[in-house]
Amino acid sequence: MVYCFYDIATNEQTKCSKTDFDSRFKALKTNEVLFFDSEDFHLYHSKNADEVYFLGFLKESKAIGYCIFGLRDYSGRAMLCMPYSSPFSTFYFNPKIDDLDKARCIKGLKNMAKELNADVKLILAPDIYDETLAISMGLVLDEGFKLQYSHVNNYYNLKEITDMDEFVSERAHSFRKNLNKAMRSNLVSRLNDDSSLQNAYQVIKLNRAEKGYPLAMSYQQILDISIMDKSKVDAFVVSNEQTDIAAAIVFEISSNAVQVVYWGALDEYSNLRPMEFLAMNVVKYYKEKGYDYVDIGPSTADEKISHGLLRFKKTIGCHTNFKPVFLWQTRGSYDTD
Repeated sequence: MVYCFYDIATNEQTKCSKTDFDSRFKALKTNEVLFFDSEDFHLYHSKNADEVYFLGFLKESKAIGYCIFGLRDYSGRAMLCMPYSSPFSTFYFNPKIDDLDKARCIKGLKNMAKELNADVKLILAPDIYDETLAISMGLVLDEGFKLQYSHVNNYYNLKEITDMDEFVSERAHSFRKNLNKAMRSNLVSRLNDDSSLQNAYQVIKLNRAEKGYPLAMSYQQILDISIMDKSKVDAFVVSNEQTDIAAAIVFEISSNAVQVVYWGALDEYSNLRPMEFLAMNVVKYYKEKGYDYVDIGPSTADEKISHGLLRFKKTIGCHTNFKPVFLWQTRGSYDTD
């Protein structure tokens, strides 16, 4: 891992030690650090990049913010990626600094990319994690980044739910009908028992195989993440007559939001409507735990909306927001390669 400073007052970039970086930036008050940007998460996933950079921004030697990038190869072209091995990331700025200074920090990132002869790819966290997303989008666009794509993301706003029965009653007739069928099917939900994580993963693995979808993370990877100091991983398993038929694996991403990293059900039991049952168990649990949001993840794949998936998520009561992807190119357009 490489630690460095960029001073926006002098446009100077210097390398530093981890100790020096930590002494300046660990005490910096910023927006809350996401689990995907925790130190343990980066240490574990640094193998997925050629190099990982912790770039701290200074103004006249005073720490004002930082970001974390991985240098990767894309079809023979170097790319600074934020994130390099997770669904999204963000800039961590002192909220008291001016937006113009934030723009200068982004310019500093571009200068670093030029020195590395690399392009830059940003996937910014949805607004449930970063309420300054709109400003960040404006700043990167002003600095010449292009909006390459925007994932359609889905989430539950638990702050709007005051009563679960009322929440269910406000859903579409088809959802209520399916949920009632699930309730009559003697489905049982388990959470975080001794074998829940492994059992949940096996159900999801079978679900992905049935649908022909890739499964990016191995069970060992999820297990390793679950024992990190800053992690909180929950595993939900739905069974019918002692057969596991649906599951969800959920990560705490911030103090007020969790993300359903994986969920799914076995096709053979779809007539029992276990996904509606699972969704309501997930919502109820995190509502009772005091979280504000359950992030269900994107309804897009290969830069295309999966209309069936989006329809299902809207039916079960999800809201929609965006997870934008930006690209800045040091040289030449990809279209001319």
